[in-house]
Amino acid sequence: MAFVLLYWLLRRIGAVRSGLIVPLSTVVAVLLGVVVLHEAFTWRTAVGGLLVLTGLLAASRPGRSTPPASRATRPTS
Repeated sequence: MAFVLLYWLLRRIGAVRSGLIVPLSTVVAVLLGVVVLHEAFTWRTAVGGLLVLTGLLAASRPGRSTPPASRATRPTS
C-alpha cells in the first residue's frame, strides 16, 4: 500500500517535492515514538525537529530561477 501511495504522490506533485516527505516522515516517527512509546523528548530532539522543519520550509518555497550556466559564465565584450 505504501508503494501505491508513493507512486500516486510522485505523479501528483513530482519527484522533487515528494522527496521532501522523507524528512517529514522522520519527524512524525519521532513524535509518534514520544506519544505512543513514551520515549524521551529532550531539547536536542526539539531543536533537531525544528531544524528539519525549517529546512523543509526553505526547500519547498518557490525561489527565483537562475539562468543556465552557459549564459551565466559567458564573457561579455
